[in-house]
Formats: sequence, C-alpha cells, structure tokens
Amino acid sequence: MADTLTLSDTAYCKLRGQLASGELPPDAVLSEPRLARELGMSRTPVREAVRRLVFEGFLEQTPKKGTLVKRLEPEDVVELYELRELVEGHAAAAAAEQMGGREIGVLAGLVDRMPAIGRAAGRGGETPLTERLATEFFAVDLAFHLMILRTVSNKRIAKIASDFQILTRLFAHPKRTPTIRIVGSSYACHRRILRGIRRHDPAAAREAMWAHIRRGKAEALKRFQFDPAAAPGRPADGSLWASLPPDVYAQMEPALLELKR
Repeated sequence: MADTLTLSDTAYCKLRGQLASGELPPDAVLSEPRLARELGMSRTPVREAVRRLVFEGFLEQTPKKGTLVKRLEPEDVVELYELRELVEGHAAAAAAEQMGGREIGVLAGLVDRMPAIGRAAGRGGETPLTERLATEFFAVDLAFHLMILRTVSNKRIAKIASDFQILTRLFAHPKRTPTIRIVGSSYACHRRILRGIRRHDPAAAREAMWAHIRRGKAEALKRFQFDPAAAPGRPADGSLWASLPPDVYAQMEPALLELKR
C-alpha cells in the first residue's frame, strides 16, 4: 500500500508540474496510459492522481472526451484572484513577521532574476518573450509566491493558495506569451513586496501583495475582454442601467427589454 501511495504522489506531482508550466494547456486530453509509460508505473497510481486533480478542480471528466484540463471561465478567474488576494496578502504579512535572512536572500535572488529575463528578450514593451524565457519567467514568479506562502503556519491555507497559483497560471499561460512590459510590471510589484518583508513591515507587505494580485487580475481579464462589473447583454455605456449591480440588473432585464421596444 505504501508503494502505491508513493507512486500516486509521484504521478500527482508530475501532473501538477505540467499544469503549472503550461505543458498541459486548457482542453488538453489526458492520456493515463501515456503518463503511466512515461513514469514507468502502472495505470492504478496514475488514475488515483487524476482523481485527486479532478477533485481539486484542475481536471474534468466528460463521457465523450475523457479527462481534460479544465478551461476557466471569466467568473472563475475573478473568484480565484479574489481568493488569492485574501490568502496571499495574509501570507505576505506573515512573511514580514517571520521570514529570516536566508529566506529573504532567496526571495531577493528571485526578484533580481526578472530584469535579466527582460533584458534577454530585447527591447520594446510589447515584445513577447521566447518560449524558454517565458518558461523561466513563470517559474521565477511562481517560486517567489511559493516562498512567501511557505511561511504560513497553517498548511491547509498554504496548500489552497498553491492550488490557486497553479489554476491562475493554467488560465494565463496558453492564452498569451508574456511581454517585456509584463515582466517589468511583475518585477516592480515583487520589489515592493520584498521591501515590506525586508523591513519587517506586515502592513506594507500585505498592501503590496494586494496591489500585485489586483494588477494580475486586470491583465488576466483583458484576455477575455471581460468587465467584472458587467453581466451578459447589459449596456456598456455610462447609463443609469449600466451602473446597476449585476444581480439587480439580471432581475430588471425583462423590464428593460420592454423599454427598448
């Protein structure tokens, strides 16, 4: 039994790594036999790992297509970033209180790597990174956040936040290659977070993390051209009706359609 659990954990970690890196993009079909061959194990531990990832929301199973990497909808992205804001803001404050010199040094090394990635990509704010540089950027960014999350003493919170990180990358990675501008923006945000942690200022670290995640949410929603305050079909102008909260607008919609006639 112990061997089976160990193999299942190995398959689970392998799949999570492929999801985080974008190697398994949204709508990708997962082949249990192929993964089992790659890992040199039977299909049983792979199946257990897949079940775990389905339960955690990374994968979905359909009768016709089998196991697919889940595609996030705009509403999912909004919820994920809002949850990340709460959890990672708390983690940044905890890091400012608890993180020691060695860990801060590792964090600083990750921050300092970002300008090098930008310089290697060339000039121009909207210049896309090469595939290798994009992979390194995502890895450095993820490591920075995970270093902060590991200071949270509540392991369940840390695990949930780690899942949020991978899910938001699962949405972001295949949609658009990051540009030099995005690298620069992330670098500036990470520097501010690091400054709050170095100064052991929980409030500053928390505020900097909140600002960083809100900016990330805005970038993510651009890819959907989605207004989080808007509901499907509602007017995009500055009218009185457009200013209504989504739940109120949804109830008003039949009457508004009558007004248009």
